Amino acid sequence: MRAPRKRWLRKLDGRDHVQHFLAHPLGLVAATNHRTILLDPDTGEKRCDLPALASWYNVLAQPLIVREVLLQRLANDDLGAFDLATGERLDSSLRHLACSLVAPGLLVTIFDVFLQAYRIADARRTPELAWTFEYPTNSVQEVTASSTHVIVPFQHEVAVLDHDGAVCWSAENERRGGGTLVCDVADEDLVLLARNGRGGRDLEARDADSGRVRWRREEPLVACALTPGGVVVTFEGETRVLDRATGETRAWFSGARALPRRSAVARDVVHHLTPGEVVAHDTTSGRMLWRIGAGELGRAAPRALAVTPGRVHVAGNRFVACFEEGP
Repeated sequence: MRAPRKRWLRKLDGRDHVQHFLAHPLGLVAATNHRTILLDPDTGEKRCDLPALASWYNVLAQPLIVREVLLQRLANDDLGAFDLATGERLDSSLRHLACSLVAPGLLVTIFDVFLQAYRIADARRTPELAWTFEYPTNSVQEVTASSTHVIVPFQHEVAVLDHDGAVCWSAENERRGGGTLVCDVADEDLVLLARNGRGGRDLEARDADSGRVRWRREEPLVACALTPGGVVVTFEGETRVLDRATGETRAWFSGARALPRRSAVARDVVHHLTPGEVVAHDTTSGRMLWRIGAGELGRAAPRALAVTPGRVHVAGNRFVACFEEGP
């Protein structure tokens, strides 16, 4: 695979520091510290400015895309709904919901001691309250969703629900010294749990439906990503590809620094940021496919990336860029 070709690079205002970045075939969304910018994905031209996020540093205030509609928490605490193609403000029935994350067909709202899930056909129709789940404690961690499950970590335990709200299974942190139990990432087959406690952070893979432990790696974990071909993990600065079924090391990433906590995965390619560049690796072999260096990014440090079919989008302080991937 050849290195991506730069399609466009758009400089932003000197005050713009991109905090959240979303890519969709209909539009790019760059939420900065003082406004949200909607860009044309083909040209990088600015379509319009949208109101700023209520709290751009809060994970629960991150913008979300439901079908072809952008949802974001506004300063008046309403949930603003905007057409992705035009930026037009929609009179959405979802505007009073405290949207926290989106799973396929579900809008999940997180409160202090419970969460609610609404079934949505699109963001223009009145949502149906599907179910409510109450926590036994108010110490809920960041909730994760896959195409089949919603994973709710709280204090020393995690509960895994299906999309109908039924608890499929739960797990406790049995690690010596206690600590929190969080879900780093999940798909329809695997749930990866990170156990924090004295001595570091290790990784456990469980069957998504039954909760059965598939394998466990008791090594200090930095970050991980799930791909169809394997589990990509960084243990103390060394990035490897693990077998999904056994957890055995299958390959090492060549020429790679540590994988960041958030990476963009497309098929069997993982795209990730290192200081000053963007790197793509094949998750079957660990081979580095290409690198986008600082020169291609205008000497600016990348802070976020997102992938759509055939394209890699990169955002940083005062810029957004688009690169096209080749065969």
